[in-house]
Amino acid sequence: MTLSERLSHGLCEAEVSAFCQEFSINASSRKDLYDLIYYADKRIASNAAWILTRMPLADVAFLQDNQSDIINLAIEERESVTLRRLSLNILNRQTFNADDLRSDFLDYCLNTMASASETPGIRSLCIKLAYKQCLFYPELLTEFLQYIDIIRQQPMQPAVRSAVNNTLKAINKHR
Repeated sequence: MTLSERLSHGLCEAEVSAFCQEFSINASSRKDLYDLIYYADKRIASNAAWILTRMPLADVAFLQDNQSDIINLAIEERESVTLRRLSLNILNRQTFNADDLRSDFLDYCLNTMASASETPGIRSLCIKLAYKQCLFYPELLTEFLQYIDIIRQQPMQPAVRSAVNNTLKAINKHR
């Protein structure tokens, strides 16, 4: 049975854990798993992304080299909210450097985190990711804080409130 066939049905937590163990042992197949997040079948793509979000960081360090492609997936995915959230989750586990700033991704994160029509999970991830990108630039951090002020003026779901509070704590700690 091919990997795509194995990922073609709904997975439970135990199956995801088993896949994580399998791919931790079999490093050569990790790239095959990564390639499936771009698969046309959104269930297969989402299942592959879910497994990647649960694998130890040491096992998915190679994803850092593919950061730009994963950003493209997050920005361009319109059909599956689940795949978009999982791709943002993969990015949230990665590091961002001052030299890696992509203005299109920062704009996406800022606009999405302020959008009341977006899901709380995606908004929360965009808050975290926007902060990770703005951290290196005082003028962008100021703009980020203006967006946070806008968000704080609106009713916030618990996930968004937690992301805002934790990010503000991190900013204060960093200063």
